[in-house]
Amino acid sequence: IPVTLLRTLRVKSSELPFSEASLDFPFILRLIQRMQTTPAPSVGQLRRRLARYRDGRSKAVVGGEDVTKELASQLEVVGIPASIDHASAITDGASMLLIFAFLERTLRAISEDLAPAAEVRRFMKAKATEGNVNRYLRFLRESAGLSFVVSLSVRELLRREAQVRNHFAHGDWLMHYFISNRGDAEQLANAVASLIESLDAAYRAARSAV
Repeated sequence: IPVTLLRTLRVKSSELPFSEASLDFPFILRLIQRMQTTPAPSVGQLRRRLARYRDGRSKAVVGGEDVTKELASQLEVVGIPASIDHASAITDGASMLLIFAFLERTLRAISEDLAPAAEVRRFMKAKATEGNVNRYLRFLRESAGLSFVVSLSVRELLRREAQVRNHFAHGDWLMHYFISNRGDAEQLANAVASLIESLDAAYRAARSAV
């Protein structure tokens, strides 16, 4: 994720759900940025091994035959790129799950600020076939009466949330990588920030109408 991901969450409501979100969001993005910019140890180890093969400090011998040149070529063409892909899959998946978790927590907090927690839980239970984020969004629109728009980009990313969560939770790092596009975490962060800002405006409008 590039440095430009560090986006500010611009909310005007002083109520706890929004004030907490405005504090948590940049902290989460800093964590993600640190993950994305920290080199994987495996990549560094392979690059150092390649350098030793290239400058003659190390040799690889198999069955009495010097295969240093061949092994160095394999590391450069296959081993190091595969290790980079593996590390990218882990950091991309973890980044997206952090943002999804932040969104779900924020939506729950907004819902429980607008209605008793028991009412929110009843609604969530009645819609159990849907994902949590979609259920909270439905609750805010259908029960809390907020008027807001969920962008197509958010809908598409939410559609893939279950895939990412499932593959990542079971350690299928590369499967996540193949179903995800590089830059998805940045797109998701921006889309989530825009959604929460829309909810903030809808929340203030609802409050002012009371």
